[in-house]
Amino acid sequence: MAMEIGARVEAHSLVGAAHLNGYAGKVTAHQGDRVGVDFGPQGVKALKADNLLLLPPQKLPVTVLSGFLGAGKTTMLTHILTNREGLRVAVLVNDMASINVDEKLLKEGVQFSESKDKMVELHNGCICCTLRDDLIKSVRDLALENRFDYLIIESTGISEPLPVATTFAANDEQGRLLLGEFAVLDTCATVIDCANFLKDMKSLELAVDRKELGAEEGDDRTIVDLLIDQAEFANVLVLNKTDLVSSDELQDLRRLFKKLNPGAHIIESQNGVVNPKLVLNTQTFDMDSASMLPGWKAELSGVQHKPESEEYGISSFVYRKDRPFHPDRLQELLKRGPLPGVLRSKGYAWCASDHLIAVEWSHAGSYTALRGGFTWLPLGYCRQSWPEEEKAKWADSLYGDRRQELVFIGTIDEAALSKALDGILVTDEEFALGPEIWTSWPKLVTAQTLTSEDKGREAEFTIGIVKQDGERIGVSIDETEGMRITYIKEGGLIDKWNTDTRPENPELEVSVGYNIVAINGKRGWNELKQQISSSRHLKLTISRLLPSATEKRFPCVESGTRA
Repeated sequence: MAMEIGARVEAHSLVGAAHLNGYAGKVTAHQGDRVGVDFGPQGVKALKADNLLLLPPQKLPVTVLSGFLGAGKTTMLTHILTNREGLRVAVLVNDMASINVDEKLLKEGVQFSESKDKMVELHNGCICCTLRDDLIKSVRDLALENRFDYLIIESTGISEPLPVATTFAANDEQGRLLLGEFAVLDTCATVIDCANFLKDMKSLELAVDRKELGAEEGDDRTIVDLLIDQAEFANVLVLNKTDLVSSDELQDLRRLFKKLNPGAHIIESQNGVVNPKLVLNTQTFDMDSASMLPGWKAELSGVQHKPESEEYGISSFVYRKDRPFHPDRLQELLKRGPLPGVLRSKGYAWCASDHLIAVEWSHAGSYTALRGGFTWLPLGYCRQSWPEEEKAKWADSLYGDRRQELVFIGTIDEAALSKALDGILVTDEEFALGPEIWTSWPKLVTAQTLTSEDKGREAEFTIGIVKQDGERIGVSIDETEGMRITYIKEGGLIDKWNTDTRPENPELEVSVGYNIVAINGKRGWNELKQQISSSRHLKLTISRLLPSATEKRFPCVESGTRA
């Protein structure tokens, strides 16, 4: 079959140009048995028609339907399909169980036309993780049938919409789009169970504690994690079961979701009854749009902020300080439970003892999680390596980009909240002690671990070098915490040590990332510098331990111990 100029095609089964297999392009010319195809960055190629798969002229639009178990996704989907007004629809239903209950309910409630419609079921897993490859194959196959106007994906109750959405824009290792040539994410909708949302937000349960969710063993997500992930990442929020809550409760929910997800279009429904045009072919999803920012990010960036007086009691407050929290006082505050009136808080914190890594703060409902986040800018001589943008922003700051930047959402008493947070900052006396003392305090999110190459070796070892006049140790140092080696210069004393010891004692080789923790038995930054400048014979104690991120949750309750 001749391929028209401008047609979309995909290369396949090529041997001599196998690197083009899977790439999509547009037909530009015909000459004999060859078809000219523009593959964009890969250039224009002349290929045989047998090696080209004709793609549908239009990408298949997709709605991803998310929502917690019992929110009413299947009921709403049944209503949409019953009122689809001639649309040829494919439905992909995901269920964690081996028997797809939602698929059975849909077939009972909807009349499908074999010639126009199709249902595909994916069970025994979740499309945001374990069944991702199956999702890609199913969507591709449905798109290539070129007979559907629309695809609706109903995800499981524990599915996170973000990884599903990113699949539509993801590339493989060769840079080829996984789904982007076949389908386009049109709408990302989350159904909210108005009758149970606020109650579930107070839950201390993990997903695995509710067997009906089908979460796999080892899944450490909380019920609250799931609720927030689904609510914050959507461009359409359907507040379902509004008839089961009072007008005041519904108003509270409206205000809350306006803060959690300020860019989402909010729809209200009873028994899943919505206008299909509000969730199909909306052409409103844009991954890169500011409207997809969750409320906490929108507040930090200044996007879509409304004065608190317009929010009727649900407000947001950004806490910013350029002084660290004391780790002990921070833990004591969080152990007392959620801060009064706060429904959601998120951002980055500076803990004095975790001087290398930012503390990612995430709170929703009854849980607060502190996790290791990004790495703060290095200090000392390494300031010179900062990107120009960071230099311009943080050059005058004693500790670079380290700061408190937290967003709180709820019925908040700003003055009381600020006072509580100010009370856990280090005092003037503690601030004067500096990182050398701070980093000896208990760490919250930083663990010291050996790399896989160093497993089985001692955490510390000692080397001896002699420094002659004019010789240098020959390393670049990150002074943020101790003397961590960032570069070993060729010809320096450390490089010579490595060259001499590597053949017979490779375990004594000094590597980038290691920390010089003592010189001639002396510890502390000033003492180390003094020894380097004044001593010829240097006995260096080297630590192989590298910083890695960990997590701490409050309250500290294990699965299976809840009331």
